[in-house]
This record gives sequence, C-alpha cells and structure tokens, in this order.
Amino acid sequence: MRKQKTLKQAVVFKDIGLHLGTAVEMKVNPAPANHGIVFKLTHQGGRTLSVDLSLAQGVGRGTNLSDGDLVLHTIEHFMAAVGASGLSNILVEINADEPPILDGSSIAFIEAFEQAGFVEQNAPVPVWRVVKPCVVEHDGSILMAFPDDHFSISYTLDYRGTYIGVQHLDINLTELNLKENLLKARTFCLLHEVDGLKARGQALGGSLQNAIVVDGNRCLNSEGLRFDQEFAWHKVLDFYGDTCILRGPIHGRFVGIRSGHRQNIGLMKKLIEEKAIIMDNPWANKKVLELEDIKRVIPHRYPFLLVDRITSLVVGERAIGIKNVTGNEEFFNGHFPDTPVMPGVLIVEALAQVAGVCLLSMTNNQGKTPFFMGLEQVKFRKPVFPGDQLELSIQVLKLRGNTGKVEARASVAGQVHVEGNLSFFIK
Repeated sequence: MRKQKTLKQAVVFKDIGLHLGTAVEMKVNPAPANHGIVFKLTHQGGRTLSVDLSLAQGVGRGTNLSDGDLVLHTIEHFMAAVGASGLSNILVEINADEPPILDGSSIAFIEAFEQAGFVEQNAPVPVWRVVKPCVVEHDGSILMAFPDDHFSISYTLDYRGTYIGVQHLDINLTELNLKENLLKARTFCLLHEVDGLKARGQALGGSLQNAIVVDGNRCLNSEGLRFDQEFAWHKVLDFYGDTCILRGPIHGRFVGIRSGHRQNIGLMKKLIEEKAIIMDNPWANKKVLELEDIKRVIPHRYPFLLVDRITSLVVGERAIGIKNVTGNEEFFNGHFPDTPVMPGVLIVEALAQVAGVCLLSMTNNQGKTPFFMGLEQVKFRKPVFPGDQLELSIQVLKLRGNTGKVEARASVAGQVHVEGNLSFFIK
C-alpha cells in the first residue's frame, strides 16, 4: 500500500505566469497527512482553493480551479510534477492567480521537489480503477477510458500541414517515461495564434524561453526540440497533470484523439458521475489484520495500542479483535499491585480501537482519527486478569456522515466481561 508524502522543507519558485503574464512567487510548504493539495492565495486575503475535481475547469489553453469569484489558472504543469513526485500533502502560498511557467514544462518543479526531499506519512494514497468504458467528445476531439491493470494512454495529435504534423504516442505512464520525456516536454503554439490569444488575455507571458513556437513548417526556437514528438509528449503531460487532480494513481487505458483540457476534465467528471471509476480499498478483501496492518489503519501506538490482531473484518459493518493481556502490562503496576486487574476503561478503549479499525478501513475514512462522542448502557460484568485473552467484538449500528455508533462486547473464553454501545466522531 502506497503511503502519502509531503516535502521535507519548503521550496520557492519565482517567474511569470504563462497566460496572465504577471510576476509570481510561489512557496510550496510541507503539510500534515490528509491535508491535500491546497493553494493559499496571499494576494486574495489568504483565501484558499483545494485541488478537487469539483472545482476544476478544463478550458481551451489550461486547467483552472474556480470557486465563486476565486480562480487559479493553469495548474496542470505544476500538478503533473506533484503527481510524479508522489506528493499528497502541501500548502502552496502564491501571490498571483497563476503558477509560474518556468521553462514551459514540469521538470523544474520536480527537480526542486527532489532536492528538498520527501517525508513519508502514515496514511494511504487512494488508488483509482476504471471499471467500465467511458467517453467524451467535443468539436471533433475524443477521449475514452477503458478498464486496465496499468495506467496507459494512446494519444494522437493532428496538426497536419505544419511543422508539428501528425504525431502518435502509445505509452505506459511509468516513472521512467515520466522523467525521461513527459516532464520535460514544453508547451507550444502556432505563431499565427499568438495575436488572437493575447487579444483574449492569454499567452501574455509566453516567449521562446517557455514555449515552442511553430511558424508553418519551421520551429522558431533556435535550440529546436528536446526530443522526438515533444508536441505529443506535452499533450500527454497536460493529460497526466489533469488526472493528478484525483490525487492518486489510476489503473486504466485511455485513448485520446486531438483531446485537451476540456476533454480531460470532462472525462474525469463523467467517470465519477457514472461510477465508471472507483477508489480501491486495500482492506476490503482482507479478513485478518496483523499488528503492522492495524497500525496502518488507526493512529494509536505503544503503550496505548490495545489490539494485537484483527481476526475478522467486514469493512464498515463488523470486526473481531484480540488483546492478549500479559502480566507485564504497565497498568498492572498500579491497578492493583497486589490484585492486578485490567482497568474497565481500557477494555472499553480496546473495543473502541477495534471499532476504529472497522470504520477507518472504509475508503472515505482512511487516514482519519476517531474520537469518542458517548457511551451508552456500558456494563462491566467480570474482571479481566493477566493471562486472559480478550475477544473484542463490534457491530456497527449506525453510520451517518462522520458519526457512528457500534455495539461492543469484550469476552474471555466465551463469557461476556464488558458490553455497551460506543458513539464516535471521525475527523
């Protein structure tokens, strides 16, 4: 199971934006687990925009985040670097409405991230899987998705009659392909498009230093192309950056013909709406969880991790755990020295931890923390002594939003010692 990551230290980028042409300083900061990718627009009073598909808009020359009057333009190159780096949690402080363009690709972003270093966090990364075909079409462009065990794309770019011509790529989006070609591919345009773009308030920061410009059958950049089919590679870079808005790797086969940001975001939203893509749950088919598995699900650690093993798990419904009560438990030193008895409140806590495993194994709760809201009808029927093996059984009674209630029972050798109902708030 892949874990979330953040940066070891902050990274600062300075340049101009591609379309708005304004000077921008962007500081990418580490963030805690499950924080997500969040932009803090310092020039807008510190208002924030989270990277979320519901806020994404695919437009003709980029992908934007939009929430009411707050808009952040052209995030795809930055998001491609974030995705390729495996970053799950960062706070991005930015003083303009568009990230810096740098050299027109994603490579400078990822090189700076790698220099800063990464920190692995104790929370899982969601994995998306296409489960049925889906297609979007617009103005002669088409983008399709199909189930597959890998993340791959077949892409056709058609600029026939120009230096670009017709280009085709069919690639697995592996780490090797990302770093060797994809992240280095620069944005491009045709010279005759420039005046129209600028009249519409676009490409105001574009230049031969950050874009490939084609005039008929020639490339105006003196250094030429970085590699063969750089134009098609950049279109796939845009596609990859747009898919990174889902904040997790995808298993699926994609086929694009002249498609761009509008189709990329449109397809992602249609996949979600039609339930043609689902998020994998690493615990869904796992019935037995050992100690290290348990530690990946709930945040508790020694000396307050009170579950040794999960012997049965139906995610979001019921679970059974085991706690082996040994004579060297620290609480026996004071409870009580002459007659060691496991505190009843710790038995309740052990039951709550089994409930936590059951509820936090749910896809939408992974990486979160459970808090007690209440106890009802709790009865302590028999004491628990050193050498006993506690069987901790919970059954979910109610789940609503981020709250839940479970029926809990702690038994020794088939006899109930503690029982009651526990209520939770999950954050």
